[in-house]
Amino acid sequence: MNNTSFWRKPRPFWPSLSLLVAFSAIVLLIIFSLLNISSPEKVNINEKPGVDSLKAAPLAQGKQSFDVITADSLTFKIIQVDVDPLDVKRGKIQTITVLVEDVGNNPITEENEVKATVYQDNTSAPVSFLLKEAGGAATSTITTWQGSWTCGDSHNLTYMINIVAERTGGKHSIDLSFR
Repeated sequence: MNNTSFWRKPRPFWPSLSLLVAFSAIVLLIIFSLLNISSPEKVNINEKPGVDSLKAAPLAQGKQSFDVITADSLTFKIIQVDVDPLDVKRGKIQTITVLVEDVGNNPITEENEVKATVYQDNTSAPVSFLLKEAGGAATSTITTWQGSWTCGDSHNLTYMINIVAERTGGKHSIDLSFR
């Protein structure tokens, strides 16, 4: 049998078409079941989820200390931050303690300051710091700064503290992100 004789024989059209459609449907069903594809759901894109309705993972409880590792070439840097309590509730006070190292052993002047901004779900809050202690070794000065603020918002999606330490001729900032 050559190719020309194959095409000359009449073949039933409808049974062949039915077999082809059935075979295609079976193949598609197998593919969809393997991929677990379901029918599309109706989604309202104008509807926004409420922040308070989200279930955020719990934060560590109580006071938490964070050591800050930076490049050795910095002569003025934040080396530790204590947040008490990390899991602060709305309406409660949080105290932040920052240790700053000055390898140049520069004197502490009015220009020395530490400030922070706490970012939450819907708001941000500034934090002012006071110098609590200054000390250190022969090669560096370590100052301890402390500030407090009252939590006024939730922190289910956003919870970050930006801390900036400044002195004459030097500045160092860090971001601590908890969410």
